[in-house]
Amino acid sequence: MLTGRVDEIDVQIEKVHRLIETAGRDDPDVAAGAASAQKAGNVQRKIDQACAAVETLDGHIRDLVAQQRAA
Repeated sequence: MLTGRVDEIDVQIEKVHRLIETAGRDDPDVAAGAASAQKAGNVQRKIDQACAAVETLDGHIRDLVAQQRAA
């Protein structure tokens, strides 16, 4: 279960990384963070998805730690 959540986070991070990398090749200002070809709502949605995945992972880790302490 934990591995699946980590994989989800990795996928989201890789998507954002590829977007930045691709945009940076087309426009160095984008790579520097000066502008974005994507609408702010799209970027925010991706950030929200990554944050949700991190929160889920954090919850699973806390559950696993609690289970190990109880054992």
